[in-house]
Amino acid sequence: MSFEIPIGVGIVGYVAETGEGIIANYDDKNVGVTIPGTDGEEEENESALAVPLKVKDRVAGVIILTRLDGKFSPEDLDALYAFSAQAAVAVERAELLEEIRTSEETYRTTFESAGTAIVLLEEDTTISFANKGFEVLSSYPREEVENKKSWTEFVAPYELERMKGYHEDRRRPDGEAPSEYEFDFLRRDGSVRRVFLSIAMVPGTKQSVASLIDITELRRAEERYRTTVESTGTAMTVFDEEGLILFVNKEVEKLAGVPREELEGKAYWPDFVDPEDVPKLRAYESELLQGREVPPQIEFRIVRPDGDTRHCILNAALLPGTRNIVVSVLDITDRKHAEEAVDRERRAFAVVAEAAAEGKDIRDMCERVLVGLIDTLDFDIGSVRLYNKEKERLERTAVVGITVDGDKLAPPQWLDDEHYIGASIARTRKGVFAPDIAVHELSSTHRGRVDELDIKGLVGYPLIGADGRLIGTMELAAHKVLGLGKDENEIIRTVVEMLTVSIERRLAEEAVAESEEKYRALFEQAGDAVYLETLEGKILEANDQACDMLGYTKDELLGMSVADLTPPEIREVLPDVAKELSESGAIQMEAVNVKKDGSFIPVELNARLITVAGRPLVFAIVRDISVHMDLVQGLKKQANELLDLKRAKDTLTDLVVHDIKNISSSMLVWLELLQDGVFGPMSNEQDDTIARVIDNNMQLFDLSQELLDVARSEEGEIKLRKSPFLLDVSVAELVEYYRPTAEKQSKILDLIVKDEPVLVNADEERIRRVISNLVTNAIKFVEPNEGEVQVYVSKDEINSMGVVRVADNGRGIPEEFQDIIFEKFRQVELRDAGFKRGTGLGLTFCKMVVSEHGGEMWVESDGDEGSTFVFTLPLYK
Repeated sequence: MSFEIPIGVGIVGYVAETGEGIIANYDDKNVGVTIPGTDGEEEENESALAVPLKVKDRVAGVIILTRLDGKFSPEDLDALYAFSAQAAVAVERAELLEEIRTSEETYRTTFESAGTAIVLLEEDTTISFANKGFEVLSSYPREEVENKKSWTEFVAPYELERMKGYHEDRRRPDGEAPSEYEFDFLRRDGSVRRVFLSIAMVPGTKQSVASLIDITELRRAEERYRTTVESTGTAMTVFDEEGLILFVNKEVEKLAGVPREELEGKAYWPDFVDPEDVPKLRAYESELLQGREVPPQIEFRIVRPDGDTRHCILNAALLPGTRNIVVSVLDITDRKHAEEAVDRERRAFAVVAEAAAEGKDIRDMCERVLVGLIDTLDFDIGSVRLYNKEKERLERTAVVGITVDGDKLAPPQWLDDEHYIGASIARTRKGVFAPDIAVHELSSTHRGRVDELDIKGLVGYPLIGADGRLIGTMELAAHKVLGLGKDENEIIRTVVEMLTVSIERRLAEEAVAESEEKYRALFEQAGDAVYLETLEGKILEANDQACDMLGYTKDELLGMSVADLTPPEIREVLPDVAKELSESGAIQMEAVNVKKDGSFIPVELNARLITVAGRPLVFAIVRDISVHMDLVQGLKKQANELLDLKRAKDTLTDLVVHDIKNISSSMLVWLELLQDGVFGPMSNEQDDTIARVIDNNMQLFDLSQELLDVARSEEGEIKLRKSPFLLDVSVAELVEYYRPTAEKQSKILDLIVKDEPVLVNADEERIRRVISNLVTNAIKFVEPNEGEVQVYVSKDEINSMGVVRVADNGRGIPEEFQDIIFEKFRQVELRDAGFKRGTGLGLTFCKMVVSEHGGEMWVESDGDEGSTFVFTLPLYK
């Protein structure tokens, strides 16, 4: 049974209102409270005891006890208070459990009804909870996910390392893992979806809760949009109302000259606009943001970081629902330049066209151009100088504005003369634009000439022909600072270009007139027969030599054709000759002409296609080679005789070398037997003599081999067997081989090689012979006890060559002999030293071998002490 008791009514109402316990014994008449359930009628012998049930300082209820025929003591009140405290704990726990159940139900309902996938993640990456949205996203039923799968199973492999790092960092006190980011999500069927993740830690736990939104279609739509924008070919950008650039396509990157990553979200559009154009673009932007009508396009200038200015027009519109502005920009720089160029060319043409039409000659034409520029652009002095290639100087052609002592102020200028500005322009082929000389380098480089002419402003350009050759120079100067800008400079450059064309044409016309006169003189005075013919072979012109050679008069020849001068039996080849001439433009051949008396004459024909008055013709020179043919027969006979002599010489050389080597080998065997004591003991003097004979015999053997090698090299018969090998290793082996010989003679032999290997492509056997020859020569020609030979091996990286240097401190080689020691049988005789430097063939052989490998060999010596023989070989690539 329960009762509803108003606060303040009866014992319960009193306790609930005051929050204090009470004892109401039946004999205590001062209490005046009503016991619940008695309808206000108290039993005469009933006592009551009541205390509040407090939960966190809140009265959650009242505990009341009643007793008939008995009374309650203060101790009973204390006991009931103790019970109340315990009951409060139980009530609080029950309320908390109910709240948790309600909260869990609320959150579970929220998670289940959310339109996104939500998961609860444990520290060990296990998914402890997943909602229906995650089931849809992953294609897995919940029972196969919760407490069974790790979130790592749903991440693309290439994203996993990054996201594991976030997972660990998020659980650190100082972690800085992002709370929102995108990643590629793997579904059950292996397909990949692009997902936006929002994640946070559950307070007081190591758990994290994450929501996942599938943005695959959004990203695809963005990609389609971006692809469309990127492929338009038009520069497009989006910026906010503050001017911050939010998006650019690749065309904007190219137009601004700045990469996208330095623009989007970092730069403002005024940073790239000419300061003079910013106010009008700001006004245009303001009108657009206020929804007012604006012009369909507006022109402005973009200034790139490299200083280049681009002329552009833009179209702009507000993006729907935003304050952002989308802009398309069209680069019209080329069009503007073309328009400006047309205007400049029109103005320049007006200056040059009149001068070219009315000028009597080149000087008069140039003077008229100078006058036109002086009148138009406020110059005081102008000059044109043409280049004389034979004298290598600029010669005055036209000077305007100098009326006193003109020869002194406009003399010829040699190109290497640093005094003159025009010579410097011609030499460097670079123009000078100095409206104010005081701020130009001319004020320091040509101060004397500037003061001499009293000029404050100057513009000068070289006249460069179509084929790149120097025609001359033009200079314009003023006695005041000139107010010229870029446009005026371009007008002058255009005039220079057009004047150059006009001068070239006049020079060509003069050359044509001169060449026609020379042609006529050469045509008539040539030592050979000369014809001018049609492509069909009809003779249009012939000189006197042609008439004399064939016995015809000129009138007779002009009515004939090439076929009439050709023997009948070979006329059938004439069409083939004409075809070859037509295709190649020129032909040279031997032929036979028929003279008027019917005799034959051998000739050499040189024919070339030329154009005369737009008509293709054949210019032919025909030479009588009768005497030449006789000489050829004689030369052939002499050549055969020389060939026989060469064969005899080669045979003799081979026989001599073969015999010398056989005799030398035989002598060497007998001498070594004597030296070994086979025929009896030898005295020291005899032993030394035999050693010298053996050494001389070895030299004879080497000399015979070198003679054969040199002869074969001269005839081009040496066959090189090239292969890659380490030059430094071969040199080191040979140095070690010859070191005992040097030490025996109390001489020092050292090798100096850089750390890096030197790999060459050469015939290793012949290169080792070259090295041996140089090393043994060096050891031979240094003094005992003081003699030193050093061999260096290095690389010449610039020329891709390996380099070997054999240096000695013996007697030097006089300068006058340094070029001849490599010639056959040439030796350097040092009379005061008592010996000859070189064997006469060894160095010749060395140089030939090195040259055949594509290398070089030379000697370095001051003539007094020490010589260094150097050779190079191509590195292996």
